[in-house]
Amino acid sequence: MRFYVFDAVGNPAAFKREYRTLLDRLPLDDLERRRVLDEGQRAFAMNTALFHELAQEFPAAQ
Repeated sequence: MRFYVFDAVGNPAAFKREYRTLLDRLPLDDLERRRVLDEGQRAFAMNTALFHELAQEFPAAQ
């Protein structure tokens, strides 16, 4: 799946570290931080469900 390929990112590990640092520095209060975390967890759960459905639809792709 090409959406997991980031050819334009020279150093993926450094990119992820910087991304996490920027997220940690967001000026969020406790409620906003909780909302961001909840939304991330929902997105992860939906992505997981999508891949489970795709695996059922296209079992040879596993």
